[in-house]
Amino acid sequence: MIDGLDSHDPVHALIAVGDGTLYAGRRSGLYCSHDAAVSWRPLIGGSEAPLPAEVTAVAAAPGDTAQATLFAGGQGGLVRSTDGGVQWRVCMLPPPPPLVTAIAVSPAYAADRVVLVGTAEDGVFRSADRGERWASWNFGLLDLRILALALSPAFAVDETVFAATETGIFRSTNGGRAWREAMIPDCDEPVLCLAISPDYATDGLVYAATETTGLYRSADGGMNWEHVTAVAAGAQPVNAITCISPAEIVVALADRLVLMQGANAGYLRVVAQWPIDGITALTVAPGQAGHRMLVVGDTSGRIQRLMLP
Repeated sequence: MIDGLDSHDPVHALIAVGDGTLYAGRRSGLYCSHDAAVSWRPLIGGSEAPLPAEVTAVAAAPGDTAQATLFAGGQGGLVRSTDGGVQWRVCMLPPPPPLVTAIAVSPAYAADRVVLVGTAEDGVFRSADRGERWASWNFGLLDLRILALALSPAFAVDETVFAATETGIFRSTNGGRAWREAMIPDCDEPVLCLAISPDYATDGLVYAATETTGLYRSADGGMNWEHVTAVAAGAQPVNAITCISPAEIVVALADRLVLMQGANAGYLRVVAQWPIDGITALTVAPGQAGHRMLVVGDTSGRIQRLMLP
């Protein structure tokens, strides 16, 4: 493991673009690493930023170069860069300025130009012109406190979006214009994060992580849910999850990182665990010699990396 930054500066979000460039949203702004999380440099933050310094959400449009189109949000709004974070432009969300908690960019962004933004109190905003104009799309969304957004990899065809809220999960099948609750039985608590299978169009796999009851899995696009008992979360939150493949997911509990595997993501078993305290964000990036690398951020500001077995 390698500490990228060691200040007491909580990490809110981590993403990796296709060429392995990493971006970290932190209390002090947005940072970038071009050397596999060994060193970091600030991109936005402080008095010169077009956005308040704290960055709570980051997303990138599909692409494989460091000149990625990036979106970064925080208290007061959203900014966009089309050159990997060198220059930024404010995206004018409807007033009053919201706290941006989640950003989801269409997998077909180059063609459909769709971006969705989740907020702390104002629900979901949608843009179909790369963030130039926005509309509030909250019909059927009974809880406007958005904690996470996830788009189907086949969004261009099925227009499926999931929203995690303080009281559960909502699903849209028309690109975020209207919503319906995707109810998890006996679970009325915050859903902190979501992950969708890369093969969602054929397997319908969705994972939902909760504040106290652990991890849930749906194999039919959120219609029915089952508790993933292999993750013994106890009363601690599942703070981050990522679905590497239909048969492999990484789950971040408050005190450890868990790698789970299972044939066709049916029976999931714990393959490896790493003791890391205060995990708040994770992403998967290319490692050396073709290996996969996990990058993990925590509440104390550490950004660490480890290689997947």
